[in-house]
Amino acid sequence: MDSKNRAQLRPSEVRLIILGEHDAIRKHLIEIEGLAQANDSTGLASALTQFQKLFLAHLQHEEAILLPILQTIDSWGPVRIASISKEHKEQRQMIKNLNSLIDVKEFIAHLTCDMAAEEKDFLSPDFLKDDLIGTGYCG
Repeated sequence: MDSKNRAQLRPSEVRLIILGEHDAIRKHLIEIEGLAQANDSTGLASALTQFQKLFLAHLQHEEAILLPILQTIDSWGPVRIASISKEHKEQRQMIKNLNSLIDVKEFIAHLTCDMAAEEKDFLSPDFLKDDLIGTGYCG
């Protein structure tokens, strides 16, 4: 997707794209977990290689289409971006260091929790929506 098309995405479209990617990631994590439990080291190595490519592409995509929206959605944009950027940096480091079954299980648990939190905090339909006018009164 080129930068012109990214700029034309509405927040609701970005939300659906990222949620779809999260679903694909979860499917791969289930496969990896199954291979780890079965002690299938050859299958696990192959699945991890495929997953690394998928996951790193997802992080780049999220940074390209979600962060620009979060930057301008409200005054907390810079804080949200700093949080996501820090998390992505940690995840990139974690995925490079997957050397044991313990690492894989910890990574899966970490990533599953992170996606759930991201979906609740940044991808909620009440937050990431096309109509940026608030519907609640906070006064």
